[in-house]
Amino acid sequence: MSIAKAKRSYFIIITIVLLGISCCIQAASISVSIQPQTINVGESAVLSLVFEGGTPDNNVQIPAINNLDIQFNGKSSRQIIVNNSMSSQYILSYSITATKEGEYTIPSITATVGGQRVSSSPIKLIVTKVANQEIEGFAKLRLIVSKNYVRVGEPFLVELRLLFLALNGGGQPQISADGFTIGKLVQTESHTIEDGKTWRMISFKSYATALRHGELTLGPGSIKVTIPARLQRNFFGDTVVASWRTVVLTTTSYKIKVEPLPSMNVPAEFNGVIGVYNLTVNVAPTNVAVGDPITVKITISGRGPIESITLPEQPQWSEFKVYPPTSKVEPGDEFGLSGSKIFEQVVVPKSTETRELPPFIFVYYDTEKQDYQVLRGPRVPLIVRPSTSGNLIFASNANTSATTMQTDIVHIKTRPGAISTRSAPLIARPWFLAVQSIPAALWFVSFMRRKRLDELAHNPKLRRQIEAEKTIRQEMQKLPKLAVEQKTDEFFAVVFRLLQEKLGERLDLPATSITEAVIEEKLIPAGASKGLIDILQRLFFECNQARYGGKKNVTQLNEFIPMVEQAIQMLSEFNAEK
Repeated sequence: MSIAKAKRSYFIIITIVLLGISCCIQAASISVSIQPQTINVGESAVLSLVFEGGTPDNNVQIPAINNLDIQFNGKSSRQIIVNNSMSSQYILSYSITATKEGEYTIPSITATVGGQRVSSSPIKLIVTKVANQEIEGFAKLRLIVSKNYVRVGEPFLVELRLLFLALNGGGQPQISADGFTIGKLVQTESHTIEDGKTWRMISFKSYATALRHGELTLGPGSIKVTIPARLQRNFFGDTVVASWRTVVLTTTSYKIKVEPLPSMNVPAEFNGVIGVYNLTVNVAPTNVAVGDPITVKITISGRGPIESITLPEQPQWSEFKVYPPTSKVEPGDEFGLSGSKIFEQVVVPKSTETRELPPFIFVYYDTEKQDYQVLRGPRVPLIVRPSTSGNLIFASNANTSATTMQTDIVHIKTRPGAISTRSAPLIARPWFLAVQSIPAALWFVSFMRRKRLDELAHNPKLRRQIEAEKTIRQEMQKLPKLAVEQKTDEFFAVVFRLLQEKLGERLDLPATSITEAVIEEKLIPAGASKGLIDILQRLFFECNQARYGGKKNVTQLNEFIPMVEQAIQMLSEFNAEK
């Protein structure tokens, strides 16, 4: 074989090998398909990414598209033989669910396959809206809002009602609430009759709270459910579901007008509480020593965000050491928008000069009266004794020098010196005896005073009687002056306080809680005389009349002073414990 023929043979062999290799190497590619390309709102389509020539080198990212929910379904592979030529395909599958009608474009998807960068072509998906009458024949969704005017921070009830004839699964309801917070949804089931049909109803109840003021939009609400698409009769004539379809039910939205809390005349004690509330305060014990704890039980009940209530500071309790309160909630509904919150506050008196616990003050914004409301607890009288656990302190003088003992012998004087006249001893002198009796008298006075203080400390009723008599004497002195000045309102205000102090002392009730109702509730059952009842009713009547502008002259006002004195005297003789 010549050299030329050998070269031609090698060239042919190399060419054949290269052609074989090129036939074996298949170029990588990607294609995209959607089935079906047209769906209704709530229905799903399948997006398939088909790779040829290898598998993707990394994760394939699908761009996010508004109103389309894209979820990965899985992966698969298959072999295809065409004209005795075999190829392999690698498939990624995605589920696409539309929540709103429209025409959507899925953009080009890029991936790396066997070191080659490949891209797909954009593809369209058309989403149509199902006719409302078709959907509402099987399911309905409604949003119910309890108020369309609220204050910032004021909670109000919202409810989503799902009515359906048949249901084959569904998702969680959603409420669009820009500018609001939505509480937890509480689900209940029931039945209702509408349009001559019996519907099953699932109710999702919650509450919303506005975060800012202005005209805000609450809603729409939505939920994804699977309902019947078509009904048919079976062999026995019963109506059954022939096919199902998934839809997204939506509601209308609401315009809510939100106003800020008033900025004028805001009480200093206000700490942001909003709602409608009542206040109850109990204090025990009321007879303590300095340093002993007093428990103040505060119950706040009503309608509003009960759990978020905190106690305001009480500047008027400066004579006490105040400890952080403990609390517990007794809800009145499943949302925590009604019920009671009970606080226990421990306070410790600092001094024996403390005579009372000032009223507890609680301020809230009333959503019914549209104004700030101030609730006050009772003014509680206290008896504070000196502490019995004090330490005795002994004083000593460390610098006291020892007395120098005289050791020298003193000789007896041989000459007595001048002789003076001897006077009577001090013990025989009257003035000395009188001086010696002073400490005994001071001790006796101190002993009697101490005995009196102990008697008052162990008898709060007697102490209150003494304090009430002192207050009554001071107030009675004001009546003649007010009568001369013809100040009818102030005159009867003093009369009312006198009656409160005396009735409170005799009936062992807080003076501030005394009203005309105590006559029928306490005095008559306790056997009070008719004369006392008549005079008290007359005085309470005149006090009430004075509040409505009934003016009286000097003579008329002076006529009431003996009547008041007589009422006080008769109450002093009245014993409620008989």
